[in-house]
Amino acid sequence: MFQFFGTLATVLLLSGQASAQYINSSGDNPAIREYEEEMREMYPNDPAMLNRGIMYIFYDGENCADCAPIVKELYDVYAVNYEADYAAFEIDYTQDYGVNFQSIYDLTQPVSVVLVQINNGMAWGYQKIDNLYQYAGNLQQMRQIFMQQVNNFTTPQNLI
Repeated sequence: MFQFFGTLATVLLLSGQASAQYINSSGDNPAIREYEEEMREMYPNDPAMLNRGIMYIFYDGENCADCAPIVKELYDVYAVNYEADYAAFEIDYTQDYGVNFQSIYDLTQPVSVVLVQINNGMAWGYQKIDNLYQYAGNLQQMRQIFMQQVNNFTTPQNLI
């Protein structure tokens, strides 16, 4: 009986970790649905483009004195390493775009990046990367941490 509960606890722990990291976002984000439709229209015969993810670079335009250099560094990393895999969008999440990004992705920090996995033109899930603002004084360290988290999300064996 104890072995059953140990196995159950392990399964619950593993499923809890997966759901905390990869959250299905297909139906609740109109911006993703619009992106999916645009990609299908623009690239109807190019499966690689239908699997290109979304990299949202969110910032708080009202309360973020050091956001500009952080966002620039994120774009530099994106241009060199991830442009083929993601479409990037820079968004001030305090503005009204008709989509409440702040609520959808629980945005509370000055800078956050959200990676959305797209599979066959449909959103599969996302991962939010927070705490980047704490590295405003050390952009090299921020770059390393950011790249490690992006690489962990996009590595096929980490996808569930």
